[in-house]
Amino acid sequence: MIVIALVSNPPHNPLNKISSELAASKDIAAQVNTLFLKGDSPDRAEQLAYILKTLPHGKKVTSAILVVGCITTEAEADQIRAVNGLIWHLTPLSDIRFIEGDLWAGPSHPYSNPVEALAESRIILAERFLSTRKERQGGGA
Repeated sequence: MIVIALVSNPPHNPLNKISSELAASKDIAAQVNTLFLKGDSPDRAEQLAYILKTLPHGKKVTSAILVVGCITTEAEADQIRAVNGLIWHLTPLSDIRFIEGDLWAGPSHPYSNPVEALAESRIILAERFLSTRKERQGGGA
């Protein structure tokens, strides 16, 4: 399963628009699911961690996509990254730092189209997989 979390400042809800565009694309053979995090409680990161741990894994769900919107803290971003998820920054200047492997995916960014952003995300995930595989085989990074 590909997990994508959306970041924007100020937080707004582009979740429906982005997930609809992904689901409508004929180039994407995947089931698109959404998770909207509500409120601003301090335990949102713990709730997100629990949800992510309960996701199905394995070959049967490799074509599934979960779009989470909108995360607002580093703790939430850490939970997404811990499951090899991706962070799509829709606007600059958020409270979540941009690190290697994140994407600028909002308007006027390189990947302003969700389908293009997903294609780039799949490349990033493939590179992570190959890097991890080399490390496990003793080839280093």
